[in-house]
Amino acid sequence: MSNQSKNDDIDIYIDTIHNQSPLTIGDFGGDAVSNFNWIAAIDSWDYSDPTPLSEMVSNHIIPKELRPIISKIISGERKQNKIGGNKLKLPAKSRLVIASLILELRHVAESGLNGNLIPNYNEVAEIQCVEVIDVIKKYRKYLQEYDQDIMEITGLSKKSVQNLLDDLKRKLKNYPDI
Repeated sequence: MSNQSKNDDIDIYIDTIHNQSPLTIGDFGGDAVSNFNWIAAIDSWDYSDPTPLSEMVSNHIIPKELRPIISKIISGERKQNKIGGNKLKLPAKSRLVIASLILELRHVAESGLNGNLIPNYNEVAEIQCVEVIDVIKKYRKYLQEYDQDIMEITGLSKKSVQNLLDDLKRKLKNYPDI
């Protein structure tokens, strides 16, 4: 089965035309996020779908820090993970984009649990005339419902979603060593 035929109903792809990136992804920002489309395109290539990377190279200047990786791809030194690519449940060109959306939306919910939103859960409890623990329980419930929705939409297990998020976090944290 080719990566292009997996979950064809998922219409979320790397922006290879305009190369617009989010300002943040979860707690991540800076060059890694600015070059997110490059990271996702290289990841797609790694999992046997070269199209996004080809489009990025054709349409945009390769970031200086990623040139060694692109060079290794061109020279054949960097190899595709064809076995891993065949096991993907999401199209290679969609996986990190989907992971970035999940991570960003989870970040909002987790910020609520951490009291980092304005108004924070203490203020929400006061406004709603309820106990703080009730607000925290409601935030946790929303997060669990969100996770369940993600699993249903993507067809991934909870563990597969977590592995996908961990992969994205590792790439963003270790940028440009992806």
